[in-house]
Amino acid sequence: YGVTTWFPLLFALTGASIAAASFINVRLIRRFGTAAVLLRASLVLTLLAICFTWVSAAATPSLALFQAFLLLLMFTKGLVFANCNALAIQPQGAIAGFASAIVGAITMITSAAIAQLIGGLYGGQLMPLLVAYSATCAASCLCVWVSNCKSVALHRRG
Repeated sequence: YGVTTWFPLLFALTGASIAAASFINVRLIRRFGTAAVLLRASLVLTLLAICFTWVSAAATPSLALFQAFLLLLMFTKGLVFANCNALAIQPQGAIAGFASAIVGAITMITSAAIAQLIGGLYGGQLMPLLVAYSATCAASCLCVWVSNCKSVALHRRG
C-alpha cells in the first residue's frame, strides 16, 4: 500500500485490537465460558477471513477496508489464541507453567513451518495469502469444533 508515515499508527491500532480482545475476553468467558467463546470466535474468525478473501477477489481493497478487516481479524484472533491456550493448559493443574511452555513451543514450531509454506506462495499479491489464511482459519475452526464436540460428549457421560 506504500504506507510510510502512517505505518506506526496502523501497526499500533492492530496491536490495540488484540489488547482490546484481552479485556473483552474476560467478560465473555465469565458470561459464556471459555469453550463457548473459543468456538464462536473461531467461527467468526473463519467467516471474516473468507469474507475478506471474497471481497479482495473482486479488486484490491482500499487501505481503509484492509485495515478495518485486519483490526477485526486480529481482535478475533486475540480471542481465539487466549482461550485456546487457556483450555490447553487447564487440565494440567500443578504443572500448568510447564504445560504452557510446551504448548508455546509446539505453537511456535508449527507456526514457523506453516509460515514457510504460506510465505512461499507470496509473490507480491494479497490473494494467495488470504486464501491460505482462510484455509488455516477453517482448519483451526474444524479442530475446535471437533474438540468441543468430544468435550461435550465426555461431560454428558461423566
